This record gives sequence, structure tokens and C-alpha cells, in this order.
Amino acid sequence: MIIQKYGLVAVKQLLLLMMTVVLTFLFGMTLMTSAHAATGDTGTFLGSQTGLTTGSVGKSNTGTLEDQLASLPDDPSTPSAGGVDLAGSGVVFNPNIPNQSSYYPNDVINLMLQAFVQKGQTYTNGTAKIYLDKTIFNKVAVDDISGGESIKGTPSVSETAANYVVTIPLNTVTNSTRVGIPFLASLKPGKVVNGGTYKITTEFFDNSGTSLYKTDAFSVTGKTDNIFFAYSPGTETSLDEKYFDSGNNLKK
Repeated sequence: MIIQKYGLVAVKQLLLLMMTVVLTFLFGMTLMTSAHAATGDTGTFLGSQTGLTTGSVGKSNTGTLEDQLASLPDDPSTPSAGGVDLAGSGVVFNPNIPNQSSYYPNDVINLMLQAFVQKGQTYTNGTAKIYLDKTIFNKVAVDDISGGESIKGTPSVSETAANYVVTIPLNTVTNSTRVGIPFLASLKPGKVVNGGTYKITTEFFDNSGTSLYKTDAFSVTGKTDNIFFAYSPGTETSLDEKYFDSGNNLKK
């Protein structure tokens, strides 16, 4: 009926037009499917390449700028608490003053607290504590601790059951810098033996009170031989505790 009404040529043209429309539709659907496959779950191809969206592609790089900066490693010049390397710090003999190899009781011993920070680090708002055995050393006077730019605040001297504790608050010690705070100490009469070695412990803390470094490598040698009187062969010459009274005075 359609052929008779419109003719064979018209029908062929209609069929060709319909096939063209169908093929065009199918081709368009193919392109859309390919584009969706390229994006994955991100919704846009741009998002999958930049990693700035929350899709599954590039998820390890997602998050705010603050989150991504927080994930970066610390700058080595500003280490976290406990990361400061203070190896080599502690008490030493004051290098600016001639020192003996050993000391009689009550001799002045010129010492120095030394703080040394390894390269690439900074020690900020730290505190050093020096522990001196109360049975061996006399109490250090605050006036015998040197001031200066290396100290932040006022040093103090306290006591525990076993030690005199010298506390020195420190200013910032920058990388590869060595600072020194001189102080004086002395051995207690009647409490040391000739040739005996007596350790002084030093401990460094950060601004929260966490211990960073502790050392007892330094020691002082006592001397009690041949003091105050001449002797003859066979005479004992070592003045140990039995030669002193309860007030730490040499017995007559």
C-alpha cells in the first residue's frame, strides 16, 4: 500500500533516512560509554587526573591543603621534642682557667656546663640540671653560677635526698653552636679519699620537662695526701674521713 501510494523510490529514501538516524544514535552512545569508562568513579576526566576530587582514582592525594601539608616530613632544622641531638653536652672543666688533675677538699674547682647541638638542629627553651652527690660535694651557691646571654632566667640550687641540684634555664642553642656556663664547685672535707673519682651527672630537658639527654661521663678526682703537715717515713699521709670532725673540720 505504501509503495503504491508513494512509489518505490520514495520508500527507499525513507528507509535510508531512518537507518542514518539509528546509526548516528548508536555512535553517540558509544562515545558516551567510552568517556565514562575513562573517568572511573570520579565523574569527570579532569578530576581523575588531578586527584583533587574524592573519587577512587588518586584517592591517596585527596584532602584539604592543610591535610597534605601536615603529611609532609618535618623540617630538619626544627626537630620535634626529643629529636634534638645533644651528644657531647655536659659538665667539663672550664677551659679558660688552668685546672689541676686532682683537688683537695674545699679547693675551688672551675667547671663549665656545656650545651652543644648537632648540625641542623635547634634546642629551644631547654633546661639543664646538674646533680652533685651531697655526701661528696659542698653545696653550690647561686652566686657561683655565671650569668650571661646563654641563660634564660635565674639559675637555682635545690636539694633531693641524695643530691644538690643546680638548675640552669637555657636560651635557644642554634645548630652546631656550643655554649658554656661557668660555675664553681668543691669537694667536701672528710668525705673523699686520695685518688677517688666522683661523678657529676648532667641532664637536659625540653620545655615540657621531658628528658632529652643524660650523661655522667665527667668526674672529679680527689686528693688528700700530704696536706698541712710534714711527714717522715712510715707516717700515714692520706687524710680520709677519720681525720675530720662532725663539722668537717680537720681534727687537731
